[in-house]
Amino acid sequence: MDAPPILRRECHVTRAAAPDLFRRAWLPEDPARALLIVHGFAEHSGRYERLASWFARRRCAVFAFDQRGYGRSGGARAHARRFDDYLDDLAEVMGDTRAECQERPLYLVGHDLGGLVSALFLQERPADLAGALLSGTPLQRRGGLAPLRALCTGLMARVAPRLKLRVGLNLESLSEDPAVVSEILEDPLAEFSHATASLVAQSFRAMRRLHARALQQPVLLLRGERDSLCDPSASERFAQEAPLGQLRSYSGRGHEIFHESTREEIFADMLDWVCEREEKTA
Repeated sequence: MDAPPILRRECHVTRAAAPDLFRRAWLPEDPARALLIVHGFAEHSGRYERLASWFARRRCAVFAFDQRGYGRSGGARAHARRFDDYLDDLAEVMGDTRAECQERPLYLVGHDLGGLVSALFLQERPADLAGALLSGTPLQRRGGLAPLRALCTGLMARVAPRLKLRVGLNLESLSEDPAVVSEILEDPLAEFSHATASLVAQSFRAMRRLHARALQQPVLLLRGERDSLCDPSASERFAQEAPLGQLRSYSGRGHEIFHESTREEIFADMLDWVCEREEKTA
């Protein structure tokens, strides 16, 4: 049996007072719901082709965009003057997505930095979202010297907000699959070398703004047990405190669970969760 046709769409949206945004969509003929992907730090929407195609073949309209400063969108690389700029961009894209998908349930799918953006958006600007699925999301600073590091970064951000800080990337934490790591390192649109002091400081502040108990929509947290980039206790606590929160952990998986060879198992869990939510609200 032939797979149902999927319309793929790409476009640049020019904005007068903000950086241009590059957008993508994967559209099946008769979607039952819509997903809006918010990618992570140092990546771009093109990395989600496999995820988007998988869901589109299962009657999900999938939308994505390159966040400002990443991929094919405009803006200073890996820099944020205000974290709310990310929320404003997401609100604009979500408004267009809602207009296109009309009354169908709409879910955010956020990874890494995109998970933090999605969670904070869900808390502060929930609109009519049906829920969010968050992978590898930094929900709090890691322990040890993190508070001192946050203080120092905050001071640097005030003095030199565009100062480039080197990002120490633990490749083994990303994935145990060498092909996934190679794909990241060889991607010309993925730049992991630095983040500005302002972006780091703004991200720490965004974590402090986030309160799990304030989230009223369903939230599914997804994490690989080998992911050392995010604090596992923070994910567990967040899932427990969010009124409609759940956590799924995957043994042997790293930070990049959407891209590993076993990704379709995770995609199936995500779709099952979405369908269960819709059955409860039908």
